[in-house]
Amino acid sequence: MLALLVLLILLFLVFGGLGLFVAKWLLIICLIALVAALFTGGGYYRRL
Repeated sequence: MLALLVLLILLFLVFGGLGLFVAKWLLIICLIALVAALFTGGGYYRRL
C-alpha cells in the first residue's frame, strides 16, 4: 500500500512537472506570436 502511494506521488510529480514545462513553452510561444502579430500589424497600419 505504501509503495503504491509513493508510486502515485512520483507519477504526479513527473506529470505535474511535465505539465508545467509544456504550459511554460506554450505561454512563451503565445507571447512570441502576439509580439510578431503586433509588429507586423503595426507595420501594415503605418503603411496604410
